[in-house]
Amino acid sequence: MTTFGKKPASGGFGKRKSTGFAAKPRAAKSASSDLSAEAMAFLERERGRATEPEYAGQSGGAQGGIVGDQPVFGARIFAFFIDTLLITVPFLIIMFPSLWAELEANEALYHTNPDQYDLQVQLMVIKWGLMHGIIRAIYSISMENWKGATVGKLVLGLVVANNDGGKASLGSIILRNTFGRFVTNLIPFYIGYFLALSNEKRKCVHDMIAGSTVRKKAISQTDVSAIFA
Repeated sequence: MTTFGKKPASGGFGKRKSTGFAAKPRAAKSASSDLSAEAMAFLERERGRATEPEYAGQSGGAQGGIVGDQPVFGARIFAFFIDTLLITVPFLIIMFPSLWAELEANEALYHTNPDQYDLQVQLMVIKWGLMHGIIRAIYSISMENWKGATVGKLVLGLVVANNDGGKASLGSIILRNTFGRFVTNLIPFYIGYFLALSNEKRKCVHDMIAGSTVRKKAISQTDVSAIFA
């Protein structure tokens, strides 16, 4: 005969059954060890970014029209040099014979009318400078509208975006590489470029004019899928 309220010795009502929760952490750890080195590196980067300031695009990746992540400046300098090697050096090599021919054609003025010679040289510099500027503008506009960045920026994982990290419009791209770049280059000692160090979005003068930013390229859902494939 059992006493009222006495706890059953075994198997009584209300006994909690084992659910196997204790085994789950071990299973999760095993699943983590199965990830590739690239996937593990991606996860470590994402954990580290949790302590960084948030920008438009950091939380959303490339979804919702976001193409750019954190604004940058230093990497832009190296991208500029890469693009210069691709555009300026070939331009000088190809155009040098014509430039030399013009100098020789005006050589007689150097002895007879030095002032006129100086004027002709200045006009030559302006003409060849404009030609180079137009070629570089066409290159930059075409690449930034097609791929979101010039070759130099693509190599370094950068992208031209709008103020919010979304895809820059064609109008903005044209403005930054024509009038905006012209104004930036008019400011002496590259101050128009180094002004980017004074603002959070790392905007040069042509970025301020066009409403653009240069950022690290955001990781798209496709990129994430490829890493964990």
